[in-house]
Amino acid sequence: MKLCAGCVVVGFLLLVLPVAAQTAENVPARPLVPSLIQFSNVAADDSGYALTGKASIAFSIYDRQSGGEPLWTETQSNVQLDETGHYSVQLGITVPGGMPAALFASGESRWLGVGVDWQPEKPRVLLVSVPYAFKAGDAATIGGLPPSAFLRAEPETGTPLSAPAESTARSASPSSVPAGSGTSSYVPLWTRASVLGNSVLFQSGTGATAKLGIHTVSPATALDVNGTSTFRSTIKIFGDGNKLVAGNPGCGTGYAGLGFLPVANLDCTNYALLGGSKGDTYLNSGKTASIHFRSNDNELATIDNAGNLSVIGQNGGGGLNVAGNLTVGGAQNSGIAVKVQGNLLSAVLGDPGCGSGYAGIGFPTGSSLSGCTNYAVAGGPGGDTYVNSSGTATIHFRSNNNELATIDNDGNMKVTGQNGGGSLTVAGKVHSGNVSASIAASNITGPNGGGKCTGVFKASVSSCAIQGMTLTETTAGGPVLIMANIGGIYAQNCVFANFYLVMDGKIIESAAVNASGEDPGTSYTGSFSLTSVPLLSMQTPVAGSHTFQVQESDDQSNCSGKVEVLSPTIISVGSGTVASNPGSTRTLIVHEL
Repeated sequence: MKLCAGCVVVGFLLLVLPVAAQTAENVPARPLVPSLIQFSNVAADDSGYALTGKASIAFSIYDRQSGGEPLWTETQSNVQLDETGHYSVQLGITVPGGMPAALFASGESRWLGVGVDWQPEKPRVLLVSVPYAFKAGDAATIGGLPPSAFLRAEPETGTPLSAPAESTARSASPSSVPAGSGTSSYVPLWTRASVLGNSVLFQSGTGATAKLGIHTVSPATALDVNGTSTFRSTIKIFGDGNKLVAGNPGCGTGYAGLGFLPVANLDCTNYALLGGSKGDTYLNSGKTASIHFRSNDNELATIDNAGNLSVIGQNGGGGLNVAGNLTVGGAQNSGIAVKVQGNLLSAVLGDPGCGSGYAGIGFPTGSSLSGCTNYAVAGGPGGDTYVNSSGTATIHFRSNNNELATIDNDGNMKVTGQNGGGSLTVAGKVHSGNVSASIAASNITGPNGGGKCTGVFKASVSSCAIQGMTLTETTAGGPVLIMANIGGIYAQNCVFANFYLVMDGKIIESAAVNASGEDPGTSYTGSFSLTSVPLLSMQTPVAGSHTFQVQESDDQSNCSGKVEVLSPTIISVGSGTVASNPGSTRTLIVHEL
């Protein structure tokens, strides 16, 4: 607390006036001087900030600027401080008779020390001359007593005495002497009017080493109370730059609190421990501070201002054991999560950000789940369970940390097994999203070349493609099975019909058939050579778009000079309704495995 030296009010200029009046008028004995000193000042905390509200202020008068014991002390409770910390009091107001005039009888300097709310006293202030008017008041007394104390007593008959004998005046007692007895070191107590005895207060030592005991004759500290104590106002115990304050925390009726404060008083925000009338106990940290739990001054756990609980343990291996259910969060969709710290990564449980009805667990690089993208496992409102990897990462299935299977970001599943011999067993049907395309036709046709597709091809000729037998598909880079089946083939009996399976302009498979059962040199008539001609090939093209095709050419090398007219092979002849008219369908199938 800072003192305002110029605030000491000179309020006793009229002290000498009652003395003069007493002298002129022979009035009965009464207080000659109002033994009070008006004092004004500003109360501030250790940081210089003004205090407000009400405060308890201790005033002490010394005979020196520093050190020494106080000559007089008074504590005034509930001193009203205005919004700037200013207050005004009358020193001596709490003591019957006010301040003792003997304080100023010697005419020596007197210093005033002030302590607000049990703070250490700040530098003392020299009292100005006005309080020394007490000396002027003392001038109207003899040894501190009014002249009337020395008048001769009147006899009971009312007859005034003649001139008093010197011995009578000398033996007259100004007041009665207290009776009773006491024990050394006990603070005396008025047991009844004019009788003193022992109180329960016992003092050992003097000065700075004095100790006061209540119900004990061996006080161990400055104040030693042997028995239950009741305090009806705030208790303040000063520490190193802080103080322990116990009392009313300002939380309403039925509360008592304990705080450790740099400021003067408790309120309902700065207490540390609070008890309520219903038996509840509250722990609290002021402003943005944390609550710490320690053992041997080692951190065990903390709760920060955001409500996050960190369990550490003395050796860094603290855990949280919950015997019952652990519920985290309040209302639905609150977004509150549980975070469990791992090795440079955390496990987070809570709202994955997928909308109403979802809960998830994830291992994000950040501090929370969000956006329905970084969870690892989530449960949905319909009972569905979702396994997810963030970004372009892969989902791994392991046993004893050995890879069993993986699913990459493109959806490719790889089954490995612990020893590299894993397989995929499917009880039901397998439905693949890979390419599975087909084309079929049954109209009678020949090669697109119109009779010009002859000979045996060493390379594909796109102009000799069979009508309706071309497919273009996009594959993923895996194995592809290409199949073709050509039915209803009609050719002259000396002609070999050659069929070619083509991928991206390259022949990958071929087959040749001719009409059987007839002599190629004796007749022009043709026949159905085969009900169908199959073509089959397995390829592994790179991922991308590919064209698959069936082409045909006539090998007429055996017909030279044997027939008059040569006609191209006809495909898809016959309706397939009777045995003599077999099937006429032609089909091309592309299937990615």
